[in-house]
Amino acid sequence: MSVHHLASDPVSYHSRSRPHAPALEDVTTGEVMTWRALDEVVGGLAGALADDLGVAQGDRVAVLANNDPWVLVVQFACMRLGAIFVPLNFRLARPELEFLCTDSDPIVLIHDAGMREVAVDIAAAAGIPRLASFPGVAGADESGVPADCAYDIVAGAAAAAPRAARPISRITDPVQLLYTSGTTGRPKAAICTHQTLHYQLLNSVQPYGLSSSSRYLAVLPFFHAAGLNSMTNPVLALGGTVAVVPRFDPVGVVELLAGRDRGFTHFSGAPVMYQMMSAVPAFADADFNHMVHGQIGGGFLNWEVTTAFHDRGLPLSVGYGSTEMGPIVSIVPPTATLTKFGSCGLPVQYTAIRIVGPDGEDVAPGQTGEVWAHGPAVTPGYWRRDRDDTSAFAGEWFRTGDALVQDEDGYLTMVDRYKDMYKSGGENVYPAEVERVIAEHPDVADAAVISIADERWGEVGRALIVPRPGVQLDTTAIAEHCRTRLAKYKVPADFLVVEPFERNVTGKIPKAELKQKYGSRRSTVASAQR
Repeated sequence: MSVHHLASDPVSYHSRSRPHAPALEDVTTGEVMTWRALDEVVGGLAGALADDLGVAQGDRVAVLANNDPWVLVVQFACMRLGAIFVPLNFRLARPELEFLCTDSDPIVLIHDAGMREVAVDIAAAAGIPRLASFPGVAGADESGVPADCAYDIVAGAAAAAPRAARPISRITDPVQLLYTSGTTGRPKAAICTHQTLHYQLLNSVQPYGLSSSSRYLAVLPFFHAAGLNSMTNPVLALGGTVAVVPRFDPVGVVELLAGRDRGFTHFSGAPVMYQMMSAVPAFADADFNHMVHGQIGGGFLNWEVTTAFHDRGLPLSVGYGSTEMGPIVSIVPPTATLTKFGSCGLPVQYTAIRIVGPDGEDVAPGQTGEVWAHGPAVTPGYWRRDRDDTSAFAGEWFRTGDALVQDEDGYLTMVDRYKDMYKSGGENVYPAEVERVIAEHPDVADAAVISIADERWGEVGRALIVPRPGVQLDTTAIAEHCRTRLAKYKVPADFLVVEPFERNVTGKIPKAELKQKYGSRRSTVASAQR
């Protein structure tokens, strides 16, 4: 398979090589699109976007929608035109979406039924000239939105003169703009070119055991790099099948994955998804032995849930990365799920990494440093931002801002984000390390550690703990649990029982919000603990 086919238009290739094999499946409706049918729809939509909506090479096409096979149809239609696909986070507030649209400046915004009114407002505020919609959205209804506000892309695709696959003029041309989560500031759009997409796909194939026979159940949102490029696009590039779930439902997902007749081989999700699935009654008797791989992204999954899936035939492995890195830079092989528990894996084949100390030099194995990444899968930069004006790059290397350690075997272990580090009595404390220890306690469902001011030590930790259902949490026992597993300066000064956290789409907890809510009261017990 050529680079051009793998990266930019697998649809045309597989429509010839395996025309009757399933490409996309809508789990909600049961509708299946073969590769030949998908090729016809993609060609028609490319023609409609160009002829009816004026989309040309280099234009941005934004999509605001829940997971739907048509999101992927739009992506491939954009590739045929040389346009740039911009999936938007539908969970954002309107001002945030307005910022993304103003920043990316799309020529058209495509939306689904649930996002119609929001899309109309955003288009007006950001000056987007054209609106288009998924099936069944166009036309006036009780919302009061006029009938001519949205172009029906399905009807347009059926009526338009189809566009055939086209050669890539430059492999450095952008194909996607993927916005970062914004947990450290305003979101920025990482540029994904034809070349970076190609190597991102290659980085996933071998570690995940992907092939043309792979059947992937897609629940991670397509507006996120992990949802789009860690498995969805790699599976499609190889001619496999992607079954799309609009929203995550733990009961339904357990049923789908455990059903041998459905034949799913791959799944990926955030830690909280696996936790919710393990609590489903049907999980107790579930059998996943027909599956190949379950991928964890966006955080750490505790030993109890990890082994529960392993015992039922599905080894789970952690992948580490970011939107800028493709999104995977290291993966734990399934054979090392338990023996290397706590690690985030070995570096992938087509991305080089360094573990760099404060002096800019590589640190020795076993020492903590910042991960720097370089290679053809790493973003060349951010949309409309000068590469030299950001601290994210040091020459050809992308600086992750993540603190990791690499052992003698080459395995990486996440310590924390450097920006989520605090100093207590002059010592560096990484909350992620403390959170993992707290999460090992059987009474704990979830935990987050923030820093608070302390008159003696400068800063100390405050642990925010979500107990397991039905458990009356003994914070004294949790503190003792930490003291036996952590250096004294790492043990939180106090422990608060809180309600379950709100998480972003990657499964991460927005620490800034927690500090604002729980970090105002100064510590009164830290000195006594030392």
